[in-house]
Amino acid sequence: MTFLKLDDPSFLAERARLRGLLAEQLGSPADQSGSPADQPADGADRDELQRRYEAMTAEFCRRARIPWTSTS
Repeated sequence: MTFLKLDDPSFLAERARLRGLLAEQLGSPADQSGSPADQPADGADRDELQRRYEAMTAEFCRRARIPWTSTS
């Protein structure tokens, strides 16, 4: 996954962007037509966005543990 190579500030910005896309989709009323206008700009559907966000959350937790588990 490409986000693994991001530095911390870029990673956090991308995770926030993704969280915003998910929030927009959850907050918008369901459209039975499935029009492309309801899709995120990157073309991912909600399930894909959710999978990416979950993977980024796991990476976030991994990065957060590093300072706590490393020995000085």
